[in-house]
Amino acid sequence: MSPEELAEYLRVQPQLERVFGSDVDGDNRTLLYGYDLDRQTIHVYLDGSVIHKHVYDYTDETLSHEAHHVWDPVELMAGQKRFYPERCDAQFSALLRQAGAEPCFTNFDERVYQGSRFRDYHGLMCLCGLRIGRHLGDGA
Repeated sequence: MSPEELAEYLRVQPQLERVFGSDVDGDNRTLLYGYDLDRQTIHVYLDGSVIHKHVYDYTDETLSHEAHHVWDPVELMAGQKRFYPERCDAQFSALLRQAGAEPCFTNFDERVYQGSRFRDYHGLMCLCGLRIGRHLGDGA
């Protein structure tokens, strides 16, 4: 998300109870990327109308993976510590905020944003029990 999108996100007010994959417009991509309370990586991404939450460690070993068409936003955000705003999706972040489950962001890093803004994915994906490499769909 760009600095302008971050400012727009901060203006969103809560209204939703659930987050639906079908409510996310556009192509498959990373929706949230950050870490949890144990410093494990959290990668939330869209695949069709399914929202995946993939948690893995520094060796890229999958610790948990869930995929749903509909998420309880509190459940989706459980355990999160910080997300990197420059690697998160503005539309999805606004949907979470509308659902009352506000992601906690680190400071915005313009250098990282410029280097990664054309990537579709920012972390590992886990499909059908198989790990798929980093930065799939890299448009750079």
